[in-house]
Amino acid sequence: MFLTKRNKRRDLREVYRATERIQTAETPREADILTGYALGVIDEKFRKGKLTAESADAIAEMVEVIGDEMRRDLIAERRAAESGQEESKVFQIAQFQAVAEK
Repeated sequence: MFLTKRNKRRDLREVYRATERIQTAETPREADILTGYALGVIDEKFRKGKLTAESADAIAEMVEVIGDEMRRDLIAERRAAESGQEESKVFQIAQFQAVAEK
């Protein structure tokens, strides 16, 4: 009984670690890859009988949501950085024109 409970905790811990890795992604592609990895871990645990169908579905849904959120956040950060660079270039051009006019 104790050994079974301990093994289930270990299996859930492995799934949780795979899910946490998604949040360390630096690019949208990496977030997609890590989401796929986490879903693969869940599928493996389900096939081996370590997770029930209901818990595997619930965890997989959670993983997909986390992956989508990370992907959206990374895309938003990239767009914000790109727009910041454009604003910086416009400001530099305006400064250059002001200096050139003097």
